[in-house]
Amino acid sequence: MTDTDTPFPPLRVHLLWLPEAFLGTLFSSMDVLRVAASVLHLQKPNGICPITWKVIGTDGGEIEFDQLKQNSFTPQNSVKPVPERTLIVVPGIFTLNLPELWNTSDRYPELMDLLRNHMQQGGLLAVTYNGVVFPARSGLLNGIKTSLHWSQKSIFSNRLPEFDFSGDQPMSRSGNLFNCVAPADQTGFMLYLLGELCSTDLSTTCSQLLNYQHDRQLLTNDITQQKLLPRTANSPVFRAKQWMQANTEKPYRLAELAQVASVSERTLLRHFKEVVGMSPLEYLQELRLERAKIMLEVTLDNLHTIALACGYMNAPTLHRLFQKKMQITPNEYRKRFSLRTSRKHWRVETIYKDVSLKQTEAAPSTD
Repeated sequence: MTDTDTPFPPLRVHLLWLPEAFLGTLFSSMDVLRVAASVLHLQKPNGICPITWKVIGTDGGEIEFDQLKQNSFTPQNSVKPVPERTLIVVPGIFTLNLPELWNTSDRYPELMDLLRNHMQQGGLLAVTYNGVVFPARSGLLNGIKTSLHWSQKSIFSNRLPEFDFSGDQPMSRSGNLFNCVAPADQTGFMLYLLGELCSTDLSTTCSQLLNYQHDRQLLTNDITQQKLLPRTANSPVFRAKQWMQANTEKPYRLAELAQVASVSERTLLRHFKEVVGMSPLEYLQELRLERAKIMLEVTLDNLHTIALACGYMNAPTLHRLFQKKMQITPNEYRKRFSLRTSRKHWRVETIYKDVSLKQTEAAPSTD
């Protein structure tokens, strides 16, 4: 996919984290970005996602969360980011009182330097709730009418009288600076940013997925009851995969597989490659070798028996393919990963015989 194939110029989002942040705003932002990336992937499965994101600290360095590693969808973008398409999202700050907000901002001079340099280079900035203290104290609100939460207006107006805090919109934009008054509106704020910086179509689609849609709820009920919304049929690729998983030991015949998938051979090959990333035969080989690995681990069957169970005519064929794929022979694999011992260590009659023999040897002689 080339740059011109993307629906809008690539956007890189930096989600700011600091200990005093409203973490809900951070994760709400990430949820919207993940939904947006999913929508774009559905629309262009093989395309480069034009939206990427990461979590940064007050010095601009990336922060990794264990939670994000376990269940993350952060697509990588090969396009080099530029300041004018890089958005820093500043969350609200949790403090016990308003004066403490100033004390908190005093602890992060490097953050104010980061925001100042970012904006001077043409970067984008989105702030929520009282997080506006950082761009305000960085001198980035000159000539801007900023909206503030009603509980914050007094202290900001008194301490920073040179700025205009008389705005009354819940979300607003002034040049490259975006503002959201209430932290509870973070999801809506991110949808607003998608509309401003990406596309209104993407923002609308994500909004329909994330927000309750009363009319759509009713319409969907009617459509379902009238059976106008048919059940989604399994895809040809899914049907082909299911058949191969259930018939791994059978010979590979593309014509038979295409008939199962209800498409032509050519169509199946093309779709399978696009979805799975390999041909049906290559996928079947993966299934067969995985079955061979399991049998080597948990059975004592010889290689010829395993080969037949995996769809190969003889042991040498399995040996050759297994070694090519795993870089070790089947016997070496069994020695390293087997979950079964040899029969002499577990056969019940052998155990009883050994015990009886020991008892006989230990018994006193009657001679």
